[in-house]
Amino acid sequence: EFDSAESATQAALALAPDDAGTLALLAAIKLRQGDPKAARSAAEAARSAVPDHPEAMAVLAAAALADGD
Repeated sequence: EFDSAESATQAALALAPDDAGTLALLAAIKLRQGDPKAARSAAEAARSAVPDHPEAMAVLAAAALADGD
Protein backbone atom coordinates (compact mmCIF):
# COMPACT_ATOMS: atom_id res chain seq x y z
CA GLU A 1 0.00 0.00 0.00
CA PHE A 2 1.49 3.28 -1.13
CA ASP A 3 -0.45 5.48 1.29
CA SER A 4 1.47 4.17 4.30
CA ALA A 5 4.75 4.43 2.39
CA GLU A 6 3.94 8.01 1.51
CA SER A 7 3.11 8.82 5.14
CA ALA A 8 6.39 7.37 6.35
CA THR A 9 8.30 9.22 3.65
CA GLN A 10 6.62 12.50 4.52
CA ALA A 11 7.53 11.95 8.18
CA ALA A 12 11.16 11.39 7.20
CA LEU A 13 11.12 14.56 5.10
CA ALA A 14 9.84 16.52 8.09
CA LEU A 15 13.12 15.60 9.81
CA ALA A 16 15.39 16.04 6.77
CA PRO A 17 13.55 18.04 4.09
CA ASP A 18 16.51 18.18 1.68
CA ASP A 19 17.41 14.49 1.75
CA ALA A 20 17.75 13.53 -1.90
CA GLY A 21 17.14 9.83 -1.33
CA THR A 22 13.92 10.42 0.56
CA LEU A 23 12.73 12.94 -2.02
CA ALA A 24 13.45 10.44 -4.79
CA LEU A 25 11.51 7.80 -2.87
CA LEU A 26 8.56 10.18 -2.57
CA ALA A 27 8.80 10.84 -6.30
CA ALA A 28 8.64 7.11 -7.03
CA ILE A 29 5.67 6.68 -4.71
CA LYS A 30 3.81 9.57 -6.35
CA LEU A 31 4.47 8.07 -9.77
CA ARG A 32 3.09 4.68 -8.64
CA GLN A 33 0.03 6.49 -7.25
CA GLY A 34 -0.61 7.90 -10.73
CA ASP A 35 0.45 11.49 -9.99
CA PRO A 36 3.27 12.27 -12.46
CA LYS A 37 3.17 16.01 -11.72
CA ALA A 38 3.83 15.44 -8.00
CA ALA A 39 6.44 12.84 -8.95
CA ARG A 40 8.25 15.39 -11.12
CA SER A 41 8.13 17.97 -8.36
CA ALA A 42 9.67 15.63 -5.80
CA ALA A 43 12.26 14.36 -8.28
CA GLU A 44 13.29 17.90 -9.16
CA ALA A 45 13.66 18.66 -5.46
CA ALA A 46 15.91 15.61 -5.13
CA ARG A 47 17.99 16.79 -8.07
CA SER A 48 18.32 20.21 -6.49
CA ALA A 49 20.03 18.51 -3.58
CA VAL A 50 22.03 16.03 -5.69
CA PRO A 51 21.99 16.97 -9.39
CA ASP A 52 23.01 13.53 -10.68
CA HIS A 53 20.76 11.51 -8.36
CA PRO A 54 20.05 8.36 -10.43
CA GLU A 55 16.66 7.48 -8.93
CA ALA A 56 15.42 11.05 -9.31
CA MET A 57 16.51 11.09 -12.95
CA ALA A 58 14.77 7.76 -13.55
CA VAL A 59 11.52 9.02 -12.02
CA LEU A 60 11.72 12.21 -14.11
CA ALA A 61 12.00 10.12 -17.25
CA ALA A 62 9.14 7.84 -16.24
CA ALA A 63 6.95 10.81 -15.28
CA ALA A 64 7.63 12.42 -18.65
CA LEU A 65 6.55 9.21 -20.38
CA ALA A 66 3.43 9.03 -18.20
CA ASP A 67 2.58 12.60 -19.17
CA GLY A 68 3.21 11.87 -22.84
CA ASP A 69 6.21 14.20 -23.05
